[in-house]
Amino acid sequence: MRSILIGTVLLSISTAYYIYLPLPSSISEPWKLMYVDALIRGMMKLKHDFFCLEFCSS
Repeated sequence: MRSILIGTVLLSISTAYYIYLPLPSSISEPWKLMYVDALIRGMMKLKHDFFCLEFCSS
């Protein structure tokens, strides 16, 4: 039970660290922009990893 709690806390912290992006205060909806940016970065990372699995393994 304790390891599940520690794992959940660590996963939450790492997700928040990945999503957070320092922005100027003039942005009207910063969390929406941070979320979209994290999704785009995540898709780019998945694409890169998939490309490496497909072509770098030979």
